[in-house]
Amino acid sequence: MKAKQMIIALMAVFLLPLAGSVYAADNNTEFGIEDDLTVLGTEGTATDPDVEIRGYAVFGTVEAPQNIPAAPGNIFANGYVEISSGLYVNASSTFTAGIYINDVSSFTAGPSSIYISGGADGKILKYDGATGALYWDDDKGGVSGGGTVDYLPIWGPDGATLKDSKISQAEVGTDTHVYVNADIHLSSSVYFGSGANISTFTENGGLRFYQGYDMSSGDDYDAATKKYVDDNISGAGPWQRIGAEVILDNIGDEVGVGIAAPLAKLHVSSNNPNAGDFIFVVSSGPLAANNIFTVKGDMSSNLLGTLTIAELLTAQNGLSVTGGDAAITNNLTVNGNTTLGDAADDWIVAKSSVTIDIAGGAVDDTSALTVKGTDSSGEYAAKFYSGADLAAWIRKK
Repeated sequence: MKAKQMIIALMAVFLLPLAGSVYAADNNTEFGIEDDLTVLGTEGTATDPDVEIRGYAVFGTVEAPQNIPAAPGNIFANGYVEISSGLYVNASSTFTAGIYINDVSSFTAGPSSIYISGGADGKILKYDGATGALYWDDDKGGVSGGGTVDYLPIWGPDGATLKDSKISQAEVGTDTHVYVNADIHLSSSVYFGSGANISTFTENGGLRFYQGYDMSSGDDYDAATKKYVDDNISGAGPWQRIGAEVILDNIGDEVGVGIAAPLAKLHVSSNNPNAGDFIFVVSSGPLAANNIFTVKGDMSSNLLGTLTIAELLTAQNGLSVTGGDAAITNNLTVNGNTTLGDAADDWIVAKSSVTIDIAGGAVDDTSALTVKGTDSSGEYAAKFYSGADLAAWIRKK
């Protein structure tokens, strides 16, 4: 090792006289060392550095550089470069392969100094959670598309264009009114008022008013005259709620729907209804097919199901039973004609209380019992049985 250091010292001495010419131009002088080279100087300055290489430098295997010229001051490192402290780059830098930054980086010149290719006007960078990469996409958080003034915009079917919603506002005098041109479905409560004076639509469909306020019009704010079901002042108004039931507070009261002076416990009236108008409906669902009992403006009623009458049934304009059998378990008294069928020659089984006519045609009032057969030969007008055996008969010869 001492011999190597001696040789280095001697070569330095020999080369000193050539220093002037070396600085002026390359004189084809080469300084080579077989083993490592150590520079121990520590007092270098900006004008007199400890190590000064003014020409082109290569670290690693010598080969032609790929992206920079082999010119004085340029350095080509044929391998990795590791810097334990900070790195200052005073000019533009180009990376032909990927760059990995593991800590926070600052761009003091602002975003205008950052350029990423592939974008276009209006595009923004988004993060792909599956790959971890950034990509250009439309700015869907901004406003695009047209609309009508005073209408709340919503996204259209494509998810990128805005259109008018069903919600709008309008100035009415000094007030601003909001209009919703559609059904409103709420899955939670809605509150009206502020502070302690709040009325509420509850999530189960109930309506609760702040005590002392109601839905009545005019000056009907007192508990005695209000016309709604009171859920806050039990028994103070005409109605009261007991659990899931709503009842009249006074059992002697009568309820009128469409009539000011009801004539029964429940009186439903319609002023000059059309013949097809429903005045009263009892149903098991929202469809017409769910109707169980109906009353129309033409005074007709319809019952789907079984009608049980404990006492007297009076039908002033006729009684029609369709779609099923009619069963009478006790006596049946008929004061008028009773006809089976709806044709002129159908069976007529009763005419007043003294005449029975069997088989159609004009009723014969000269006999208590009239049986009318046909003129066809061999046709029976009547048969009489003894048990299962035919005992007597009347027929056309």
